[in-house]
Amino acid sequence: MEYCGPRGIPRSHYLGGPLVWTDEDRQAAQWWLMHDKAKCPNCGTRPEEWDPSRGGHDHAYTAEFRKCWGCVSKQDAEKHIDEKDRGAVWVALQRNPEAVG
Repeated sequence: MEYCGPRGIPRSHYLGGPLVWTDEDRQAAQWWLMHDKAKCPNCGTRPEEWDPSRGGHDHAYTAEFRKCWGCVSKQDAEKHIDEKDRGAVWVALQRNPEAVG
């Protein structure tokens, strides 16, 4: 449902069935929506993942630092935008054909 829900595709159709919404599809979509809304909008975890009384663990996740080299590249390029153009010009990443391998 993580793929089907946002796209409005019946789960049974995604699995090869006809393009109709079955009762099972509607139930799956409602469950997925409720489950998705329970996520923290900031970190994406759910309360039950942290709650031992609900099968979770109070150390369910650990935080780690990650660096996105695409964001680093964009930030470096944005330094070269003239002040008068800020807000009207943005940096878009393009795949380097020489780097494809």
